[in-house]
Amino acid sequence: MPTLWITFISLILMLVLADLYGWHRGHTRPTRRGEWITAGLYVLLAFVLGGFIHAGYDHHWLGMGLDADGTTRLEGREAATQFVTLTLWQVALDLDGVFVVSALFSHLATPVAVRHRVLLWGILPGMLVRGAWIAGGLWVLNYAEWTKYLFTGLLLLAALRMLIVRQENFDETQNWILRFLRRFVHISGRFDGHSLVTREGGRLALTPLLVAVVLLATADAWIALDSTPALLAISREPFLLFAASTMALLCLRSVYIALEDLRGWLRCVKIGLACVLAYAALVLTAPAKDAPSTLESLILLAACVGAGSVFALRPGARFSAEVSPLGEEAEQAARLALRRARQAIVLVFGLSLLVIGIIMIPAPGPGLVVIFVALAVLGNEFAWAKELVTKYRARAIHAAEQSAALARKRFSPWVLLPVVAATIGFFVCLHLFARVPRTGAILSAVPVIIGQLVWGYMAFYRKPPSDTDSSSAHSQKGHS
Repeated sequence: MPTLWITFISLILMLVLADLYGWHRGHTRPTRRGEWITAGLYVLLAFVLGGFIHAGYDHHWLGMGLDADGTTRLEGREAATQFVTLTLWQVALDLDGVFVVSALFSHLATPVAVRHRVLLWGILPGMLVRGAWIAGGLWVLNYAEWTKYLFTGLLLLAALRMLIVRQENFDETQNWILRFLRRFVHISGRFDGHSLVTREGGRLALTPLLVAVVLLATADAWIALDSTPALLAISREPFLLFAASTMALLCLRSVYIALEDLRGWLRCVKIGLACVLAYAALVLTAPAKDAPSTLESLILLAACVGAGSVFALRPGARFSAEVSPLGEEAEQAARLALRRARQAIVLVFGLSLLVIGIIMIPAPGPGLVVIFVALAVLGNEFAWAKELVTKYRARAIHAAEQSAALARKRFSPWVLLPVVAATIGFFVCLHLFARVPRTGAILSAVPVIIGQLVWGYMAFYRKPPSDTDSSSAHSQKGHS
């Protein structure tokens, strides 16, 4: 099976390099006809790959479709159907990226002649990100099946966001990758042809072309976060998921610039795509015996996209850059629902963190600090939590410092070893004797252990505030 992965990834890398330095060589402005022809070649390649998957899973080439014990996991016909369905689902759900790409090029004033090169260079980090999302999603679902309800929540939130016309804001100063690069390399303010790096004033500098690639990869990571759970509702086969995502990425990156003229049509198609995401949420939580077939999911996708296209062609259709095609009232309702859903998620997460902090108070660990963090999380959405944070911030910091100072006087750093070991033993006993599920025991133990390590850092390794600093603070308080 590793041979299959290496061969496929090598093929994709050769295609990207051939596109960069062969088909689109130089600085000429790409034509829409050329873009559609390139996309057509990638679609043809996807069909060839589908035929290879059909034969490979039928004859089990390189271990395709076999479990570790040699039993057949997936037949060739079903594997090929899943691959085609996954590819078309990924293409459809990634259409929202047209608005992101358009806003990015407009923000950076990227020359038209190098835009295709930006999109192609973005394929490589896009493959890594999508591979990571797929691997992480499969691992979580296989390890704890109940997490499918979390993915269902993500899909429903993504469906609500799909109904809203998002105004993308590319603030370079907020991108942590660019901030990291700026520490070591200068970023130039001008393009240098199709080069990612250049020399400016005798020193190495990054061009805005590389900045565009980084911003595109970051935005693509968020788009993939919405679409990956939808793909997991169709298949759990790792190679099919990764191959379909990659082929969809290749096809779309070839026609993103041509699709800019169809943004009005895409706004209506997004209504159908929101229904697709909601459908994926239902499929993900449905029992295996009631789950629809792969072909039925493909038919539903075609119906939703077709309905959106018909809606776009209706007489008197108008497309606004600011309002959803459903109308201003529908967009306001979607925004309100999205805000309520976000508040519910923040409430559940913040209260869970608050309970963990309360549990940590009698045990070694900064329980008060965890409680303060929980209130800070809740304060993003709820005024009462924000008022508590403002009121008790100084007290929480003072209590944490006192706990650390007391630990420095009475214990040595080696006390962390038996404390952490005792915590692990306690949760192991809960699992063995109290019948607590293993996943629940692990999820409960991890934040407590992290809190103990943070407490140990504050007590033994962080430089404590000096007496002079505290006395000066008290004197300033007295003067005031």
